[in-house]
Amino acid sequence: MTHTSDLPLAIDPRELRKVLSSFVTGVTVVTAVDAQGNYHGVTANSFNSVSLDPPLVLWSQALRAFSHPVYRDARHFAINILSSDQIDVSNRFAKSGEDKFSGIAIRKGLNGVPLIEGCLAYLECSRHAAHEAGDHMIFIGRIDRMECNGSRPLVFGSGRYLVAETHDHARLSKADAQNNRARLHAIRLATHAAVDLSSRLDVTVGVAVWGTHGPTIVHWEPSSQPVSMNLRTGAVLPVSESATGRVFAAWLDQGAVEPVLSAEALAQGASSDSLLQALEEDLQAVRASGNALVSGVSSFVDRENVSVTSASVPVFHTDGSLLAALTILGEAGQMDLGSDSEALRALKATASELTRRFQPAEAMAAG
Repeated sequence: MTHTSDLPLAIDPRELRKVLSSFVTGVTVVTAVDAQGNYHGVTANSFNSVSLDPPLVLWSQALRAFSHPVYRDARHFAINILSSDQIDVSNRFAKSGEDKFSGIAIRKGLNGVPLIEGCLAYLECSRHAAHEAGDHMIFIGRIDRMECNGSRPLVFGSGRYLVAETHDHARLSKADAQNNRARLHAIRLATHAAVDLSSRLDVTVGVAVWGTHGPTIVHWEPSSQPVSMNLRTGAVLPVSESATGRVFAAWLDQGAVEPVLSAEALAQGASSDSLLQALEEDLQAVRASGNALVSGVSSFVDRENVSVTSASVPVFHTDGSLLAALTILGEAGQMDLGSDSEALRALKATASELTRRFQPAEAMAAG
């Protein structure tokens, strides 16, 4: 007797496409020549290695593709692995058209197959086998010649182009954690975290460090509907009136904060001592809760009758010093930043994970 749980589920093609797109790949253009000597090319990320001995690779194409008869009959093809600056090339060969090679720099490879200039790598292949599988044809090629130029690859996943970088999540050694490399590492990690957080919550996320003139934004990751188009990298935020500034005021050495507060106090016609005293109760609450909240700010918003609500949290160095502030913001009244809100919990969890990553490997092993 067959149990219901053993029956295969009906697969929605649209959902399947969405799931498969989460697998990040490089991007290639497969080129070939037809019997009349005409060049053909098609963008494909369905590329994979098969065997080292003999050297085999594969790619697949939909049977209904306009150019499928060309590749079905071709005895030779080339895999052009695209570089990170070849998005335009990828987009061009992803569309149907008669003149895809117009304006594209090429050179002739083996058997007259065109190679697109500027690619990361080339695999020139003879057809080894072809297998029909569902609505696609799988082409297996034997590599006759290859070339790699060592540039950065173009990457694609979840329906968009991505940037490939060295993984930042490796633990720092104790020596590295104690020098400036750790701070540069922190900025890069926090930037990646901001991209991820913004994508998950669809909120604007900022990364700030303490600069010469105060809290300085080193990266903005906007939401799909940013509260302002005036979010500039390098912007210096006020210490007293921004959530980001209050994070630095709460945890940074006061000797660094006081000169900046003095300038703000002077602009407000007050003294730095009085401004710091007025802030102190708020800063105590910031330290107790682990985050700063500010609502109703409109000074840098370029839309009428719109103000901003924001939350900021600290990211710490292994020695306990403040490395950066991670901030989310949105239109006041439209974003919930309550103590148990999804956005605030996600922000604090992200900052905690970043702080944990900055612990040197030796400390983690001892723990």
